[in-house]
Amino acid sequence: MTQMTRREFGEVVISAAMAALLDPLALAAASGIRIEKVGTDLRFVSGSTTIAHIPAVAQGGESAVDNVNFAAVSPTKAIRTFRSGPWEVREQIQQLQAGFYEWKRSWKNRTSGTVQADLCMEIESGYSPEFTLIPGISYNGNPEYGRRAPKGLSSEGKPWVYSAFRSNIPAGNYSEGGDWSIFVFTSVERKSLFCAFSLEERDRKLAHRLLWPERDNLRTGAAALKEELAVAAGEEFSVTAYVVLAPATQKRRSFSAGMDHAWRLNRHDVKPSFPPKRLWELGTRFAKESLWYDNDDAKVKFTGFCFGMSAAKFDATPGPDGFQKFPVFSAFGSFDIGWCNQNAEWGVVMLQDYIWNKNQDSLTKGERSLDFWAENGRLPSGLFLTEWGIKLGISPWGSHNATYLGREAKPDEHFLDCVNLGFGAYNYLVASELAEKIGIQKPLWRKMPLDACDFFVTHALPDGTFGKAWSLEGECLQPGFTTGAFMLMPMLKAYRITREAKYLEAAKRAFKAYLERDLDHFICTSGAIDGDTIDREAGVPMLFAAMDLYELTGSKEYLKALELAAYYLASWQWHYAPPMHPDSPLLKMNYDWFGGTGITVMAQGQDPWGSLWAWAWLRLAKMTGKDIWRDRAIQCWNQGTHGISDGTMVVHGVKRPLGSQSEAYSLRLVTADGKRLYGDAREWLVAWPAAHRFTTLMNWPDWKDFEG
Repeated sequence: MTQMTRREFGEVVISAAMAALLDPLALAAASGIRIEKVGTDLRFVSGSTTIAHIPAVAQGGESAVDNVNFAAVSPTKAIRTFRSGPWEVREQIQQLQAGFYEWKRSWKNRTSGTVQADLCMEIESGYSPEFTLIPGISYNGNPEYGRRAPKGLSSEGKPWVYSAFRSNIPAGNYSEGGDWSIFVFTSVERKSLFCAFSLEERDRKLAHRLLWPERDNLRTGAAALKEELAVAAGEEFSVTAYVVLAPATQKRRSFSAGMDHAWRLNRHDVKPSFPPKRLWELGTRFAKESLWYDNDDAKVKFTGFCFGMSAAKFDATPGPDGFQKFPVFSAFGSFDIGWCNQNAEWGVVMLQDYIWNKNQDSLTKGERSLDFWAENGRLPSGLFLTEWGIKLGISPWGSHNATYLGREAKPDEHFLDCVNLGFGAYNYLVASELAEKIGIQKPLWRKMPLDACDFFVTHALPDGTFGKAWSLEGECLQPGFTTGAFMLMPMLKAYRITREAKYLEAAKRAFKAYLERDLDHFICTSGAIDGDTIDREAGVPMLFAAMDLYELTGSKEYLKALELAAYYLASWQWHYAPPMHPDSPLLKMNYDWFGGTGITVMAQGQDPWGSLWAWAWLRLAKMTGKDIWRDRAIQCWNQGTHGISDGTMVVHGVKRPLGSQSEAYSLRLVTADGKRLYGDAREWLVAWPAAHRFTTLMNWPDWKDFEG
């Protein structure tokens, strides 16, 4: 099988020698930090600046500390012992690399009886916090967005306390201010990992606290979590944590050091479930055998690919095998050109399958589906229908999100979202190129997306952005959020195809606005159109656009933005694999949590969305000479292949159709019946995972990278 290389790939690649000299994020090295003792504290100092200090605090509540001794203190190592209540405490802090420290502590019960422990380790900043991050959960406290996610660092005067498993890095938490930063996380060794953490504001400083036993006070609808820890007389309880200190002269960048240390420390090779050629076969068969929908009756006329399959979900009645095609034409029934359904992307995949494998059925289905939308979905405004349900009188997905328009949707109000517009227009432009390669004439496949791009060239908002939701007539109904960034993908593709400067200029102006307003603040929003919140999806068009703009212009400013977008997405990547309850279906599926991607600040789980951008991380590795991007890409890709059915997979007692895959995998801290860390797989077998996976296979020619 001959792979298609991405036609627009440039060759703006930095040599390994240059990579050593160029840091796209412009991070200064964490050199010159020394450990000192001041009274009973241990302090991290650079010059005359105190970056942070570790007080002799060992347990919750009020407790006097005595017998503080320093067995060793040097610029790179410290050993301290002290007593606190019933505990004899010993700790060692050792520099592993510049700015990277291992922190070991043991509490010995020096009493004659068992003690119910309430233990803590804390490091307090020497600065007033200006930005905080808990990967996958809290982005600077989720200030304006997040809906049900925790807001700020506290509630009603009490700090939020998070289970270690809330963060995509074990108990991972970060702050910066005054040109310095602190990143704290724990070891994955069981005693260390089963803990909690909090960020506690104190007199304009911030205490990063690690707490044992594990607990959690977030109001997320889950059963309450508060574990107990009993330490017998004479026994020790020992843990390991890590601290990363880095300069933060450039704001909201230095978290990358802690993320990379955590990745390298915890990484393991995730094996793919299938090699690429088999993945291609499984996915295309799933699309043609389970997703294809061709109905010519007057009520529901549609030709294309449906949302997916569901087992007794969304008012559906399951078929004989337990699954039924979705949509069922109810309040939630529709077809999308992009987003969850990815009709246009599936059309592209079918054309590519014909080019590679000469499968006439693929060409027929791809051509018919793309023709249907292009012939029936265009609007006088220059835009096109994003959901076919609009034709059927069905409300779009966004209208079920009460905050999507910033107001309640009006009765029978229909609108277009820029996620679907972006994916749809981009993939139709790709389809038009493939049509030329095949030798078929499809002028509408190019006209429809170029009309949409022309609309946004002339209807860009005053700051250059593209808005979030639009009426069918072309009125902007909701201007905010990062949603409009998805239009950067077709805009830059249109420029590559036509070389008309208006598309490049519109994309550059919009990208600058989205960068300065959203990505630079490490908050991207509303890429998941049914969950109006801070999410991972909205970072994807910023990654792709930055890469395109760098390849087109060679400007290192776009390379900096590219790596920032890459780290934004990496902040959603799981840097460890939580242990699962023995009853978890994920264990039976051989599902590996490491390397997968989280979803939104409201959702404790993951899905295979990283399969869509794995090829871009591989490109970034080539551009910068940084192998960590290659490793993140490969592990993310391999993890995203887990849970794909070969036709024999049984989950929850039901056999899954060939090529199908769950949309998402949940991780509950505790279930109603008391099961801890219960991982589960949704029975919503949606269309997008395979389509996104194939975008990477079509854009990265060396499939050997994905063979494990």
